[in-house]
This record gives sequence, C-alpha cells and structure tokens, in this order.
Amino acid sequence: MDYVLYFDYAAVMLMIALGNHFFYSKTIKNQRLNIFGVLIMTISVATVLDIVTVLLNGNMHVPVWALYLLNGVYLQEVSVVTCIFVVYVYIICNEGKTIGLKEYMALSSIEFLYGILLLLTPFNSWIFYIDENHKYYHGKYSYIMYVIAVFYILFGIFYAYRNRRKLSTWTRFSLLFYPFAMIFTIILQILIPNILLMQFVAAIACQLIIFSIENPQDYKNREFDIYNMKAFGEAFQYEVYKNKAFKMLALKVSGIRSIHDLMGINAGRAASKAIIDYMLTIVNRRKLYYLEDDMFCIMGDYTEAEWAKIREQISDRFRRPFEIDRVPLSFEVYMCVISYPDKASCLDDAIEMMNYALREAETNTHKPIVYADANILEQGHRETQIVQVLKNAVKDKKFVVYYQPIFNTNEGRPTRAEALVRLIDDEMGFISPDEFIPIAERNGLIVDIDSIVLNEVCKFIVENKLWERGIEKMDINLSAVQCMQEDLSYRILDVMEAYQVPYKMINLEITETAAIASEDNLRRNMERLMAKGVNFSVDDYGTGFSNISTIIDYPFTVVKIDKNMLWKAMKNRQAMMALKHTIEMLFNMGLEIVTEGIEDKDMADLLVELNCYLHQGFYYSRPVPAEQFMDYINK
Repeated sequence: MDYVLYFDYAAVMLMIALGNHFFYSKTIKNQRLNIFGVLIMTISVATVLDIVTVLLNGNMHVPVWALYLLNGVYLQEVSVVTCIFVVYVYIICNEGKTIGLKEYMALSSIEFLYGILLLLTPFNSWIFYIDENHKYYHGKYSYIMYVIAVFYILFGIFYAYRNRRKLSTWTRFSLLFYPFAMIFTIILQILIPNILLMQFVAAIACQLIIFSIENPQDYKNREFDIYNMKAFGEAFQYEVYKNKAFKMLALKVSGIRSIHDLMGINAGRAASKAIIDYMLTIVNRRKLYYLEDDMFCIMGDYTEAEWAKIREQISDRFRRPFEIDRVPLSFEVYMCVISYPDKASCLDDAIEMMNYALREAETNTHKPIVYADANILEQGHRETQIVQVLKNAVKDKKFVVYYQPIFNTNEGRPTRAEALVRLIDDEMGFISPDEFIPIAERNGLIVDIDSIVLNEVCKFIVENKLWERGIEKMDINLSAVQCMQEDLSYRILDVMEAYQVPYKMINLEITETAAIASEDNLRRNMERLMAKGVNFSVDDYGTGFSNISTIIDYPFTVVKIDKNMLWKAMKNRQAMMALKHTIEMLFNMGLEIVTEGIEDKDMADLLVELNCYLHQGFYYSRPVPAEQFMDYINK
C-alpha cells in the first residue's frame, strides 16, 4: 500500500512551531501544562515515527526487529495520545484539585494493557506483523487501537459535557473539537487507509488549545513581563502537588494608586516599573508575582535566613524615595508572611490570608510585617459575614439608632444628645460600631448607612418635638467618605427639609482626619449648612497632632474632648495640666466644650471645676434606644 505522507509533513511543521512557542514561552509549572507538554511531545514523536515507519516499510536493509520496534512504538504513541488527552480534560475539569498517582493509573490502565499486546505482537502477530519482504501488515486484532481511541474519545466527551458548567464556552469548544475531529478522522482512516490524517488533526487540535486555553502569555502581566495572579494560582497548586512546604511574602505598596490618580497613568506605570525593577534585583523573575496594582508576592523555598534578608532589603529600600520621572517619591510597604501547609492549607485560604493580613499591616502601622495564621483567616471570614449583614441591613433598613444624653451641669439636665448607630443581627448578635463602621467604609456602604441614620434621627426629632423637651442640639457623626462628597450639604438639607427639622437642632460631628482629607469640599459644604443654622463640632479632640490648626482653619463652634484625654488626666499630673490648658484655650477661643467618657463623680466634679459644663458618659447614661432616651429626658 502506498501511503500519502503530505499531512504528516504538515503536522511536523505545525508541531515544530507549536512546540517552539509553548516550550520557549512556558515558565509556569503545573499539572495541566505538564500534561499538555507531554501531549505535544507524544504527537510529535508519533508523527515522526509515522513518517519513518512508512519510509522504511519494505526496506531489506533494516533488521526485522528494528521494524517491529519502530512500528510498535509508533502504534503505542498513536494510541496513548487519546489517553493523554483524556487526562488533560480530567485535570481541566478538576481545576484546583491535585490529581494523584492512583487516578493517573486508572485513566491509563487500558493503555497499559494495549502496550502488553504490542510487546507480544512479534510472537503472535495479533496487532501487526512484518513479512519476509520487511513489509508491514495489519494483524487480525489491529482494530483494537481504534477501539481504545474511540473509548477514550467518548469518555473525554462525556466528562467534558458532565462538567460543562465549570468550563467557559471557548474552553468547551476547544476540548470537544479534538474528540469529534478524531472520530471523523478514524472513520475516514478506515475508509481510506493510505491517507495518514490522524497526526495532522491532532496537531490542529493542539494548535487550537494552545491559543485558547494554554497560551503562556496569559500567565504574565504583559506590560511588565512578570507573572500575574493566574500564574500565582497555578504555581501555588503545583507546589502543593509536589507536596512541599513553602512560604510566601506578600507586599502592598501604598502610594502607587495615588500617583496614578494624581499624576496620570504614565506616572503610575513608571512607579510600578521602578518598584518591580528593584524587586527583580533581589529575587528571581520566576518567583515574583504581580497580583494587583499595588500588591506583589514572592513565593519560593528560601531558607529562613534568605527570607529574613529579603524582608530586610525591601524594608531598607522603601525607607528611601524612588525617582519617578525625575521626581523623588516615597512609598510605604506592608508585608505579610504565609506558610504552607501549616498556616494556609489551600489557595483560597492563602489569598484570603494575604488580603486580610496586609489590611491589618496597613491599619496597624506598628506592625509593618504580619505573620498570617488561622486567626487572621477567622477575622477575615468574620469580616465577610459582617459585610453581608451590612448589605442586608442597608437593604432592609435594619440599623438601630441609640441616643446618649449630654448633660448640662449649669442647668442640671440634658440639653443635647448624640445619635449613635447600632447593628444587631439575628445570627451574629450585637456588632460593635468600632468593628462594623471601618468595614462599611472599606466596602462602600458607609454613605448608605449615614443616610439611614440621618433620616431616622430627623424623623425622631420631629415626631417627639425634642426642642420642646429641652433638647437643643442633636449631634450626628459624619463619616470621612461623606465629607468628601461635593453635594453633601444639599443631601443633608433635603432630608432636614423633608422632615421640617429646625436647622439649629442639628450639630454635625467631624473628626480631624476626615477634615484634613476633605479640605475644600468640606469647607464649602460647611459654609452652606452653617448659613442655614446647622452647627459643626470637631470630634475626638486630643487624639491627633494638628487639632489646633484644624479648629482654626474650619468654622467649628463646638469641640468634643476625647475620653482618653480625660482618663489620662485622672492618672497623670502632666496629662492633667494638658487637659486644664486645653479647656482654658478652647474657652478663650469662644468654643463650646463637650467632654466625653465621664464615668464617675470625680471626673464630673473635676470638669465643673475646670469650667467645662457639657458632660457625656456612662456616669450620666449609656447610649440607649429611643424609647429609653425619652424616658430619661422626661424624668
């Protein structure tokens, strides 16, 4: 039989191009890519052997044993291609799961039996035989190879279809192209046996897969030519598959996004590149991953001494500015260390730990390096729960407003109060505002919460006509996010006017941090609201470093002294002097003074002595629900 080799020659050219692209570009190691690499090599070997066995067929100069060997290896390679493809499909459909030796053996067991038949073929001629003229002929059981191929193909189709919801449309198409094309080719091969098509079709299928599923460039940040988040996930799973202990050092660089926003895209890119270029001077490119705009990760099996040196080098470098477009710019870097398997047991845990630990490092500046553990993960899971509780509470308006009276010692009664939001969930119970408010700010829910509180307070004031019951002011906290809104004043006035709340009843509390962050927007909003009669107070005075300048720069009428300043004064002589001078200074500036945190009579008497007559604290009343507040002021 005269065989047509043109399609085999084309397949060889395709596989050379394909292999060069894949193996030259491939740097990430994982089970799936390794199996796909084996598939490429197997198809390449099968194609070359197909050509060689055809060219040597009938050649009397080649020993019979060599012809048996070459043809046997060829048939085994052709048969094993479909088996490897099924293993590849199995791995893709079980993404994130480590495939063990038992599963490999189960999937390849039929191929193993076929290999035994090929070994016995020189003795029984079941699969093929070589005659005295060194010609190749099919044996009476040669069809077994096609049966095995069809079995694996059908299994691959079934398994891909069964797991279709796990796969994208393009992935499903790419995986199903090979089995259906091979079924068509096998039928054609049986009908026209002299035209060798199988390797060509296999090469086309591989070409489709590599450009749709296994493109090595998908694992890189193309702008900076380093690994991305997808590569990190694959590398993590491969290290798990190797059953090795390893560590990760995650980094968050604070300031990159600000440069991007303030100086433009090009400056932001230049900043990222400068940081990446430095990182590549201390670690290998294959160990560095660019996860987000300001997040990086180093993963490897370094020794403790090497990890310590890397952390020290990074900390030392970030103490000095980077030069971006000839401008020296400083960045803060926060780090967390994650260990597998003793701390993070899977990829999802590692990523969650990374995010939570870096957030903790960023909020607790005295802990620039956090060692992630189960506690971090537990805190993260709790935060996720709280976010969902907050979303539901915003949707269903389930927040509760408590009121804490502010006692006026000159008049012997409460003359104002502070509205404080509370969150009580059916499952999680009471969630402290110290916990849920920062979470709401991070997740963009604080504006909705503030709006709910403002509406509830205005409704409460009007329904109970608090001005007739001696309450002259109601203090409402403004979040930092609210202070940044250009239309804040209009939003507040719309609500007050909707409920017809007297403007002078509302006093808005702002922290120094919020004031500094908002500046021009806040000042314009304050002027609009104060023109209507709304007052403002600076909250938590005594906890920052520039409160005096903030008070001077903004038109505040009230200052609320933080409880810690009072508590320290009760124990420390110098703190007492600071409190006395602060109250005297604020009094001379014509500002009203409210002191928080009064818990006993000694504190109250001290403040009266210091000419501070507006008191807020548990000594007078805890924050209470609306009904209890009304009972308190009606006494």
